[in-house]
Amino acid sequence: IALVAMLFLKYSVLLELPSGWIAPALVCAHVLGRWSVLPMLSFNDYVGGEKGSGFALADAVDSRKLILGTVYSMLLVMLFLPSGLVTVVLVSVVIVALSSYFYRRQLGGITGDTLGATNQLVEVGVYLMLAASI
Repeated sequence: IALVAMLFLKYSVLLELPSGWIAPALVCAHVLGRWSVLPMLSFNDYVGGEKGSGFALADAVDSRKLILGTVYSMLLVMLFLPSGLVTVVLVSVVIVALSSYFYRRQLGGITGDTLGATNQLVEVGVYLMLAASI
């Protein structure tokens, strides 16, 4: 049910954007959603176990990869949304911070599923922020 609801939410918010904003919104939301995995892995303990879906990534992100991934992601977002850069990045950072806090409180850390959930929340957050600011 959550997956279907998320798809309908994304679709309905994208319909509200002017047609010239849809492609940049899709690219930026996707980039920032994938970027969210980097700080989540860098600043949280992985508690999903060895058979968890995020186990292979749990120790793969170091500070160098976090910095490079962040710079690369911000450059891509700036390329597609120069005027909306601050707002979409800010909403993404807030979602990552709140998600991290919630997962640490509830689970003691993150799992592969929480990485995926945060990814999707960031995507929707970017769409909503763009729709609200246009």
